[in-house]
Amino acid sequence: MAAKAPVAPAVAGAGAPAAAGGKQENVKVAIRVRPFNRREKDLGAKEIVEIGDEGKSIGITDPSKPADKPAEAKKTYFFDHVYGAETPQSDVYSQLARPIVDQALKGYNGTIFAYGQVRCSGGAANLRLSLLASECGFGSSHADTSASA
Repeated sequence: MAAKAPVAPAVAGAGAPAAAGGKQENVKVAIRVRPFNRREKDLGAKEIVEIGDEGKSIGITDPSKPADKPAEAKKTYFFDHVYGAETPQSDVYSQLARPIVDQALKGYNGTIFAYGQVRCSGGAANLRLSLLASECGFGSSHADTSASA
């Protein structure tokens, strides 16, 4: 039985002005593939998602299409980041959320929007993000600790 590998898109953006290097960050879109759950494993589900282009694309193969016509069976989508099931949460945080948190601590607006299934309740997920953010911004070596007199 082929099951669709679950994916959860996340949109992250920081509207900070261009830095000294002239780069401005706006909206980034990322996808994270979750691992199969116990039920899917028990059913013998097959992976139909393939991460390509150095983590910038995701290919989804339709198992109902004939294998001898791969162009009809596979669709490819491109994103700023594509994370596999084995990617640690800390990597996703450091690449997507941390730059936004850093800018927010400097007084700029930033939004992180995540959609999809999570391993824990929303409250616990928000608490974990808050703890990571406070760990990142308060007491980290890269935080701006200068104060005007």
